[in-house]
Amino acid sequence: MNELEYREKIEEIYPALFRIALGILRSDQDAADCLQEAVFRGWIKRTQLKNPESFRAWMTRITLSEARNLQRKAARQRKTLPVPERTPITPLRAALFSIPEKYRVPLILFYMEGYSTREIAQMLQIPEGRTRERMRTGRNMIRRLMEDEEN
Repeated sequence: MNELEYREKIEEIYPALFRIALGILRSDQDAADCLQEAVFRGWIKRTQLKNPESFRAWMTRITLSEARNLQRKAARQRKTLPVPERTPITPLRAALFSIPEKYRVPLILFYMEGYSTREIAQMLQIPEGRTRERMRTGRNMIRRLMEDEEN
């Protein structure tokens, strides 16, 4: 894959990768930093991609990995990753960001990015049944939080 092809593919999927990183990191700036590193890492490792049709899933896995690396780095520095004030917080978004990451990420990948449960399971390297269970648990957690807010 040459530089032009790589750039075109990245530009096509960049908004989706940004939403995934934002769903984990909760900050526009941190998500942008994450994507900068993920795109660089993808370019360096592009020769390892065996199937060009799986480029999007491959870059999603790299983005997820970089987001987790950034979280670990922030935890070591004893920083919290704040929710940016300029991002409008709807009750649904607040509920989504308040559930644990292991439930939030599959929901973002499924509902916002349109991945199938099989693809999500491959990206997260967990069984497909566990993916569906995490999504069900996450939806139930959000439902309870939304009901509590209504009352």
